[in-house]
Amino acid sequence: MAYCDYAGAALPSAAHLEALHTRLLSFPLANPHSRHALSGTTAALVESARARIFAHLHTSPDDYDLVFTANSTHSIKIVAESFVFPKKEKPPGDPSMVYSLADCKGPSYAYLLDSHTSVVGAREIMRDKVDSICCLDELPEHWDKEAVKPSSPPHSLFVLTAQSNFCGRKYPLVAVEELQKRGFSVLLDAASLVSSSPLRLDTCRPHFVAFSFYKMFGYPTGVAALLIHRSARNLLQKRSFAGGTVTAYLPQQLYHADKDVYHRR
Repeated sequence: MAYCDYAGAALPSAAHLEALHTRLLSFPLANPHSRHALSGTTAALVESARARIFAHLHTSPDDYDLVFTANSTHSIKIVAESFVFPKKEKPPGDPSMVYSLADCKGPSYAYLLDSHTSVVGAREIMRDKVDSICCLDELPEHWDKEAVKPSSPPHSLFVLTAQSNFCGRKYPLVAVEELQKRGFSVLLDAASLVSSSPLRLDTCRPHFVAFSFYKMFGYPTGVAALLIHRSARNLLQKRSFAGGTVTAYLPQQLYHADKDVYHRR
């Protein structure tokens, strides 16, 4: 049997499944933010995995925070819901749909035509936040001729597809820096790319990176990651809290205290 569809997901190997099941039978896992011996061992296992991921992506916790998520869609949604846009310049209502970066006016959300459904679907979260939504057929061939005025600080979000989930086409990652020069914060959708190709975050430094371990290994589902560059922490504002993300809260008063460690928030 041959299986080559790495645009979707890998098939798990027998050795992978056997090793995982052996570990689960011999080493029960616990909630890593509880306080007992098994919880501490589980937390250490999580941190070991986090360190190996940083090494695989050629980066470190000095540059990025790594947040474990349910899937790539979840990672993208976190950024879409939490990204802090400046106040809209246009009156309330649906944003303009444009097809060129030069036509983006005010805070904008942009993506490629060849984007995953989750990237396009995130525009529904953006309707009340941005003045324009931009869908590009292609990335510019000559960035020096692209008529987009730089803005500082970044006021718009571009979700860049690293590799097409549909046809496997790879897009030049030099676009990350070029978009950042033009005032875009960049979320790199690397889910398809990392399933079969290396990604070096020491040479390409997007503000955010989303990918799924399911795409890489085929099993288990429900494990993905969102990397947040330390310089981009202030671009996100959480809208809620849950178990393990706070040190304290009061149910009858509007008070809570976030965890000190950023990725645990």
